[in-house]
Amino acid sequence: MSRSKDTVLAAGVALATFLVGAGFLMFITMGPSVSTRPLPESVVAVSPSADAPDTGTVFTSDGLGPPTSPADELSALPPLPANHPRDEVYLIISRSYNRLWLMRGETILHVAVCATGKGDTLVWEKTGKKWVFETPQGEFSVQHKSSNPRWLPPEWDYVERDEEPPDWLTRARASRYDMLGDYAINFGGDYNIHGTLYEGLLGRSITHGCVRVGARDLAFIYPRVKVGTKIYIY
Repeated sequence: MSRSKDTVLAAGVALATFLVGAGFLMFITMGPSVSTRPLPESVVAVSPSADAPDTGTVFTSDGLGPPTSPADELSALPPLPANHPRDEVYLIISRSYNRLWLMRGETILHVAVCATGKGDTLVWEKTGKKWVFETPQGEFSVQHKSSNPRWLPPEWDYVERDEEPPDWLTRARASRYDMLGDYAINFGGDYNIHGTLYEGLLGRSITHGCVRVGARDLAFIYPRVKVGTKIYIY
């Protein structure tokens, strides 16, 4: 009887040793159960050049679409407006090339791939209300800036999906803080330069009128412009 008990005890000890060893091996190979996913890009360093002095170096982003080389970036730059600021930064945006230049005088400080308006027109048949999804041309200036901007679903977002737009309060409850990226630079009305969830679409004319920019480029541009900064859109 004692031998039987000793055998059972030995088997139990062996099993416990195996389970502990297996658990330790899993811990070593798989790591602890706490998530160790990398932090979002908005939390880690935003750009190798973000803290660089504004010396005129051309910083190009990794977006898609022509032009693709620094030389092309320069050739795509529209003629500088005669009244452009000489000692302050300003922005130039090309809807044809979907490029944004941060300038000071005649010096390029930064080049970013962007996305601009697709040029479509949407009509709400029920009311006849019409929206033209086009980035406006002309001279503008920064009206206000915001970090962690909130996106309030507009009526056209529902009409575009063949849905009845709810009242303003219902739409406000559906607002989101991730749609516009980390920053928004307003240049009049509902038009903003902001981030995007879909950076793979940068370089295309695909927006509803705003100018979308990648997170790294936006983080570089945002602190360098202020209310009143000129924006020229071609």
